[in-house]
Amino acid sequence: MKKTVWVTGASSGLGWNIALEAGRKGYRVILLARNEKKLHTLKELIEGEGEKLLLLHWI
Repeated sequence: MKKTVWVTGASSGLGWNIALEAGRKGYRVILLARNEKKLHTLKELIEGEGEKLLLLHWI
């Protein structure tokens, strides 16, 4: 069973780096942030590593 990581503030800084590293290590990743464009960029980077994730945009 894969472990799941829920990352808030994922569109920049520490949240971005934690999400990216978790995706690279094979965790199931859930992203939450306010900047939708940056979330999609991060999603593409993580899915490029072969992992699927859930993307949440918070207004």
